[in-house]
Amino acid sequence: PSVEQGGEGLTGDVITVATEDGEVSRVVSTGNARASYHIEPEEPGDEASHGVVGGDVLTMFMDGGEPLVTVVQGNAFSEHIVGTAGERNFVNSGTIDVLFSEGRIKRVTFRGGASGEYSFPLEGAVASPDTLVATSVDTLAEAPLDKLTEAPGGLRAGASPDTLAGGQPDTTQLETVVYSSEESNSYVARKRIALSGEAKVDYQTTVLVAEDIMFDPEEQTLEATGDPDLRERSDRLVGARLSYDLEEKTGAIEGGVTTFEDGLYYGERIVREEDGTLRVRQGTYTTCSNPEPHFSLVSHRMKVYLDDKVIAKPVILYIGKIPALALPFYVFPIRKERHSGFLLPQLELGISEGEGRFVRNFGYARAPSDYSDASVWADYYEQTKWIGHVETRYKLRYV
Repeated sequence: PSVEQGGEGLTGDVITVATEDGEVSRVVSTGNARASYHIEPEEPGDEASHGVVGGDVLTMFMDGGEPLVTVVQGNAFSEHIVGTAGERNFVNSGTIDVLFSEGRIKRVTFRGGASGEYSFPLEGAVASPDTLVATSVDTLAEAPLDKLTEAPGGLRAGASPDTLAGGQPDTTQLETVVYSSEESNSYVARKRIALSGEAKVDYQTTVLVAEDIMFDPEEQTLEATGDPDLRERSDRLVGARLSYDLEEKTGAIEGGVTTFEDGLYYGERIVREEDGTLRVRQGTYTTCSNPEPHFSLVSHRMKVYLDDKVIAKPVILYIGKIPALALPFYVFPIRKERHSGFLLPQLELGISEGEGRFVRNFGYARAPSDYSDASVWADYYEQTKWIGHVETRYKLRYV
């Protein structure tokens, strides 16, 4: 059996229609239930969209002939397709609630564990009209539930990941954002996807985990709260609140702790620019991983050029919690290869019973070439002495 109205349809093994005062008040589809829909654009320049929701049981609540809420229970899924270029959002969950306003879909809520894939064409990609012919809503409604097939990252409705809903090969190059959460809300008019509870977004080499994530598919941006943890290859951003641009690979984090290469950066606000440069406000830099680092550089403003140098203005060197040195500005290298610089990781500060306060291994290393270097450092004991050390090394080369 099937019910059709205005180009939209409802199918299932059993369909029950309830009326009240001569009007339809509830429609229940049981077994392989599917409802197809079509949405005309509200704003000039927007594209029309269509899709299908389905599951074991689908219940539509009506008022005055207009839909109020549609509830899908058991093996629920939704596929929403925008235009003809391949943009689509596919989600499966335990249950789906579709809320209507004035006959139009306002919000779709996925409960009981939601996992989805949002696919979109790359900017500038041109699709062949012959390969992007979208299936009509009637055809979507007729596709049997057993056509749901497992694919990497989630389920696809009635088609492989390499085809559009119409079954035609898709030659447009698509990008895919994979996401999951305990609950997900899709706001149709605002074009936003809100993930709540153990939320996760995975795109290319970027993985973001947080309690709550707001995903803007149109702008390709993420807003995360609740201990956001963003990983980009070996780099990591952790803090209280995060905003990130997936396309530009730029972002900002409030109250952040960031790891890049071998350094730890703590900051009131950390901004990552398009070229990978970090701007840190009220920042602390250290290579010591202890909760209370043995040494650190503290500055109001830092600019970190990855695998090159850090520029800090002004800067205070702390040994433990004690300020040891203050400078109006400082530039220190953070390159992986051999380079000149202060011997900060070896610095020791403490108190000895017989010699009082001491500073050990305070020095500087000079690497003029790949084959030679020199180090100068000193040990200072408040009550007894100071000791100077000099070490030079040279690597012999033979032809």
